[in-house]
Amino acid sequence: MNCLLFVLVSSVALMFAACGDSGNGASPQSDVDMDVQTYSELPSCAEKRDGKTAYVADQEQGYICQNGKWVEDDDVKVVDYPSSSTSLTGNLLTDTRDGKTYKTTTIGEQTWMAENLNYETANSYCNDNDASNCTKYGRFYTWAAAMDSVGTWSTNGKGCGYNKICSPTYPVRGVCPEGWHLPTQTEWNTLFTAVGGQSTAGNMLKSTNGWNSSGNGTDAYSFSALPAGYRYYDGSYYYEGDIAAFWSSTEYDNYYAYNMGLHYDSDGANLYNNYKGFGFSVRCVKD
Repeated sequence: MNCLLFVLVSSVALMFAACGDSGNGASPQSDVDMDVQTYSELPSCAEKRDGKTAYVADQEQGYICQNGKWVEDDDVKVVDYPSSSTSLTGNLLTDTRDGKTYKTTTIGEQTWMAENLNYETANSYCNDNDASNCTKYGRFYTWAAAMDSVGTWSTNGKGCGYNKICSPTYPVRGVCPEGWHLPTQTEWNTLFTAVGGQSTAGNMLKSTNGWNSSGNGTDAYSFSALPAGYRYYDGSYYYEGDIAAFWSSTEYDNYYAYNMGLHYDSDGANLYNNYKGFGFSVRCVKD
């Protein structure tokens, strides 16, 4: 079941409405740092990167990830990373349009940006119109801007916007860097399943700091979702510290599109349909 992310209760107050189905359990995963030298420095154990077993090794001792835990293995002397495009090196993505670099994380069979997109385009905004917030949180995009409705980077989402029904060709690159795309509603659901199910996905995906009222997550998969809040269609900003909201490329109707939402007082993650004129964050997923 899907419903609105926010319910208007006054002219300036909005609140979450929870909905959605739970997924199945899975072992925690995150990226592995090629520069790690000792066992004590290892990040959270990663089961797979693009279907491959992830290894970490120093010059004398290696470690293999088994059942969500690092186990010493004398035979491990290399780091095994999947092949990637020229824009993805190790666990970093460089957007060649502006040179900005983003962390990435592989979760299950998907590789995600581990930071919010901060590419400046028309109808994108910094929280409170403060450039330092773009550095911290990335930019807010209307749905039309996220879909690249003007067709600057691809034609897959051209014409998609407010007060119209569109027929995008998937995957929709939208405002994402080349080789990446705006996730569909289904791809968000796939992420929920990969991190253990919708009811606990928020705890797994939220950053370990920045959330109000001790609402931080474990960031078990290095997705590092920050509570950026969102931009209301009239240009006002709300709920920094309380929520994170990310667009999908899936349309609900002519006025609404689906988004993924996290909240400071919930361990869950949900999909909602929301007004296309709102400014939400963007996380891209690798083609």
